Amino acid sequence: MKNEDTERYLNGEMSRAAERSFEEVLRQSPEKLEEVLSQKEMDAVLGVLLSGPKQLQRPEEFRQGVMARLASEGAEESKNQDRDFSKSVLTEIIEEREGARPLRWPDLVRAGAIAAAASIAIMFFLQTIIFPNLQMRRPNWGSQNAIAETFIAEIQSGNDAVWESGPNDHGWVEHGLLKLKSGIAEIGFNSGAQVVLEGPSAISLQTSNRAFLEYGKLTADVPPQASGFAVNTPRLNIVDIGTRFGVSVDQDGNSELHVMEGEVEASRSSGNAITMLVREGISLRADSRTRSSLQPIPYAGDQFTLKLPGNPEQITSTPPNIAFTFDESGGATLVGSGTEAQEASLFSDSDIPTPRRAPGYAGGGLVFQKGQQLDIDLPKGVALNEPLTIQFRVKIQPRLGLLKNREILRFGNENDAWVISCSQNKTQGGKGTVRVSTGENEFILGSSDIADGRWHHVAVRFLGGSNAQLASHTAIFVDSKRQDLHGMAETGIRAGVADKLQLGKATDGFIGWVDEIEIFQKALTTREIQKASPESPKGVEMMQ
Repeated sequence: MKNEDTERYLNGEMSRAAERSFEEVLRQSPEKLEEVLSQKEMDAVLGVLLSGPKQLQRPEEFRQGVMARLASEGAEESKNQDRDFSKSVLTEIIEEREGARPLRWPDLVRAGAIAAAASIAIMFFLQTIIFPNLQMRRPNWGSQNAIAETFIAEIQSGNDAVWESGPNDHGWVEHGLLKLKSGIAEIGFNSGAQVVLEGPSAISLQTSNRAFLEYGKLTADVPPQASGFAVNTPRLNIVDIGTRFGVSVDQDGNSELHVMEGEVEASRSSGNAITMLVREGISLRADSRTRSSLQPIPYAGDQFTLKLPGNPEQITSTPPNIAFTFDESGGATLVGSGTEAQEASLFSDSDIPTPRRAPGYAGGGLVFQKGQQLDIDLPKGVALNEPLTIQFRVKIQPRLGLLKNREILRFGNENDAWVISCSQNKTQGGKGTVRVSTGENEFILGSSDIADGRWHHVAVRFLGGSNAQLASHTAIFVDSKRQDLHGMAETGIRAGVADKLQLGKATDGFIGWVDEIEIFQKALTTREIQKASPESPKGVEMMQ
């Protein structure tokens, strides 16, 4: 990409066709996008500091909102407060629109960005307006591209919940604003963080580990796996360190933080943005006086709702439809422990060898050598395009130079099936990542290495629903951590029926151990998956 192309694009000197081509390059190249944002940032700095406010292709309502905020902060009263202006006003606008992390003015100055808060506002403006829904665009799957997270949370509404703008029918939601007029709702983020929202409230879901509370009241319960969960408000930035806390915001944006367990980091969204460590039993308030410190207030954590009424446990326990623990004392018969009775045998009438019993993750398990396969017939077929969760424990030894996908589990038949493999190839640096496919050329890849000789908990969750896609409606978890996805998938899920569960494969099957297989005919919540998974892999035994 030539520098003159960037200049022509930013100056509006390209044809519309050339602009579209230029923007497509930016969508496919984070490095090129960063270059353009940096140039736009510099233009914004010059516009703010040298020639005053500059519209820079802004929508009129955004410009008017910025100017109104400047006037309310007294920008017209003094012509010599550029730094305070940048820190206290534009940074606050950023936080209200994007929930960005708190800015550290000394860091910005060291980076050479005088009045950089203004330029960062323009950067976010580019991401949200010039490139609308950039993170949500489906990539061109001509290569193994990063897959943007689509559904980031599940909503459970109480019986008295009345939504002004709420979730869809299946409860899973994408990025966006939710408005609860009255009642109580529970939001389960994909990171594992759980939020109880009390109406009237308005909350913007931004990522699986971040939200922005515009007004209202919430309680956040954050397990260790989701440490770093952030809740921002018009006045506060709050970052959890594995705890429970309550936040309330009034209609003027004034915000209160009450820490019930553990500790959090809190800072103002603008102005005096010094970070404070807030421990259990401490409460703070941030009002419109952005240059003052956070004010201690009486603790009132007991006034926040901790869970939905009538739901004594935040983590439900759903029994699996199909389950095998392999804990029998011996013999060839494997007895299922799910709600639907199944049996299987380690004896086979075919020439394909079957695995043998061996110590598992807990109790017994199965160990697979090269070419071994186990077929388990299912008396009741399961629709492949309906909500589904498959989870199990697996231990696989490293295999240097392995360039094939080693199949661990197939749920379905030879042509229509959910296939979970260990993919180890050069593009992943030799790591053995989880690969989920529904066809030969439609697959997604996780990011964690499971071929390291340790036990790992693997879970694959499919949300189902009309027009469900493999890339957008499927999540992979390894040891309770949701995986960053890559792959080549732009297809719907075939409406076949699974009447067989196959472990291993006679050709291209994995070599290692498997234990505690569970299949659910529903999309488990992240907290349910985390409940079955340890915080870290267990055991370091290597296969002999």
